[in-house]
Amino acid sequence: MTTSTSSRPVQPVLTQVNSDGTGWVQLPHGTQHVAEADVEQARVAILTLVGDHAAHQGQPVLVHTTDPDGSTGNILVAPDKTVTLAEPPAPAAAPAPTPPASLHVPVATASEHPPTPTRPPAMTTPAPAPAPTSTTTPVTPPQPSSGPLPQVWRSAMEEKSQAALPILETTAHVPQVRHIVVLSFKGGVGKTTTTVGLGQTLAQRQEDHVIALDGDHYGTLTSRFPPQTRSALSMAHLARDHDAVNTFVSLRRYLSAHARLQAMDAGTVTKAEFEIAAELAQRFADTVITDCRTDLTDPTAQAALERATGCVIVIEPAQDAMAAGHRTLEHLAHHHPELARMAVFVVCHRARRPPFRAQPQEILGRPVFSIPFDRHLSRGGVIEPQRLRRATRAAYSRVASAVQEAQEKVGRIWPQ
Repeated sequence: MTTSTSSRPVQPVLTQVNSDGTGWVQLPHGTQHVAEADVEQARVAILTLVGDHAAHQGQPVLVHTTDPDGSTGNILVAPDKTVTLAEPPAPAAAPAPTPPASLHVPVATASEHPPTPTRPPAMTTPAPAPAPTSTTTPVTPPQPSSGPLPQVWRSAMEEKSQAALPILETTAHVPQVRHIVVLSFKGGVGKTTTTVGLGQTLAQRQEDHVIALDGDHYGTLTSRFPPQTRSALSMAHLARDHDAVNTFVSLRRYLSAHARLQAMDAGTVTKAEFEIAAELAQRFADTVITDCRTDLTDPTAQAALERATGCVIVIEPAQDAMAAGHRTLEHLAHHHPELARMAVFVVCHRARRPPFRAQPQEILGRPVFSIPFDRHLSRGGVIEPQRLRRATRAAYSRVASAVQEAQEKVGRIWPQ
């Protein structure tokens, strides 16, 4: 008789995640190794492999997890790739004990005619030999538990659920995703620094999945990431391969990653390539931040503005910068009035003493926030959040809150 796939006993799968983002999962057909940027992404990659195995088997798969701190647990991955906490399978029943050697068991010899037995004493009846078992012990299918998932695997489960979402066939804007554009009419005023600082703040404070897009043909966004974390691929490569990118794990190879913020290099990006990159980023991230070109009439900048749900305008701490801020806001009011009502101004100080004492609190009714001088930022290069001054981190946090509040006032509530 043939046994169907759904009736086969569930075999447990062993996994281990290491602190450097590597790990492995032992599947029936062999051991698969993963190497990701961090522990969280390694869990996502492992869940993807186990989910595919569960779908192939047509039934849930029990997973024994081992985390970098040595803690272990059991989770259940269903064929639809949902993850729940699983109770470990009940231990197999121990074989019946053999009679002690001291007990006398009467045995009839060939020359004797044994009497007709009545009811033999229980103490003298030899125990039946246990049935032979195969070398592979079937595991009882585990049942989902109502208890909470361990936090580390719950985060991976939520990310895996996002990764399982299909890619839209259209490039239409998805309004529930936060897409913030960072603008300036002049280069060298801290626009890219603000993009990274704001992105790192959102990613760490709210544990959001944040992807920063470099919308500048000559941008330096990924240069703010450590060299070993930078991806050699750009938006042009992603546009070429987009048909094969249908999970967050497959998107990760195109992203640089540091301090929970992930970024995509522009390269020689066209508007069509940017549209594809932005669409994929919006599918797999909670927040997308685009570092726009200074020329707001550029097709790529226009594509970013059309998708935006929030806006940050960066100006330098100078009197003539106030006029530049006015011009930027007036441009938005004419072409993107909703963004103009949500705009937040940021002044990045590059010297210890501001060039003017009275910094305006608002420009045309929109708030102005100051990022104080920070030696770590003034040196350029890689931005390490832990090396920023406390006042700098607090300033970025205020900017993040202001952007959120601005969207809520015009009815664009951010997803929780």
